Amino acid sequence: MTSTPSTRIKVLYIAGAGRSGSTVLCNLLGQIDGFFSCGELYNLYRTPPDQRYCGCGKLVSQCEVWDAILRRTLGDDYGRQTARALQLRNQIARSRYALLWAAPFLRAWAVEKAREYLTLTGQLYRHIADVTQSRVIVDSSKVSSYGQLLAQIPGIDLRLVFLVRDARAVAYSWQRKKLKPSPEGRTHIRTASPARGALSWVGHNVATEMLIGSARVPHLRIQYEEFAASPRRVVERIAQFAGESAPLPGLDGNVVEMQVHHTVGGNPDRFRTGPVTLKPDDEWQFKMKPLDRAITTLLTWPLLLRYGYRL
Repeated sequence: MTSTPSTRIKVLYIAGAGRSGSTVLCNLLGQIDGFFSCGELYNLYRTPPDQRYCGCGKLVSQCEVWDAILRRTLGDDYGRQTARALQLRNQIARSRYALLWAAPFLRAWAVEKAREYLTLTGQLYRHIADVTQSRVIVDSSKVSSYGQLLAQIPGIDLRLVFLVRDARAVAYSWQRKKLKPSPEGRTHIRTASPARGALSWVGHNVATEMLIGSARVPHLRIQYEEFAASPRRVVERIAQFAGESAPLPGLDGNVVEMQVHHTVGGNPDRFRTGPVTLKPDDEWQFKMKPLDRAITTLLTWPLLLRYGYRL
């Protein structure tokens, strides 16, 4: 499939809070025929391509897929152009601009301010579709202001997957150390206190609700716990939501044969390949400190109830 300017590109945008399982969901969806998982595309320009790893294990600048995409989007000297692209992104698409995009009387101003970045981003998704020959691009960026921006691009058929997870599981996960490979060696993703993790969970989910209400894009809310317990059923629901019916390969019960993916951002789990068992991660129920659990519940209980969780 080669997209034309008149062809709208389907983008499945995974929104919600970090540590909610978006990385494994994104990769699993990317294994459907005609789907391409790009990971957190919002972060593509945050690190130069010769310092960022693709999910395939190569540096982005050495990955044949992303080298071709970036050459088409930014030119042969794309390594130098990413700084300008990042500057454009930071002017209008960071999380702090969520309220700006959600306010109808400010959206016209925001669109005008983002004109150059909107054009660049539209070209990026079109070139991804062309290079990968995909019908559906799966983006797990989660940032609501970036989702608002994507909703303004005429060439994109945006469909929102709102992934929610119990706030206490998320807060507990943020206390774990996760290795992150980098050209300088292995580093760790920064951890967060239960209070900070809980407030981040509230902020991201409220911002996603604002995106749904103001941009009026088709959306499907999925619980991580449901996905981990019945991955095939959930993935099939999402594929149907995207207007696709291609079978999901490599899934036997709750064990998936994870393939190599060309993701440019996300949890370090994006590098995992081979057999991966998907199961509800309920360790927090037994190991989370009572005070941490109480603080998290106190800060998040209205949304916990809204999303069907018990206090």
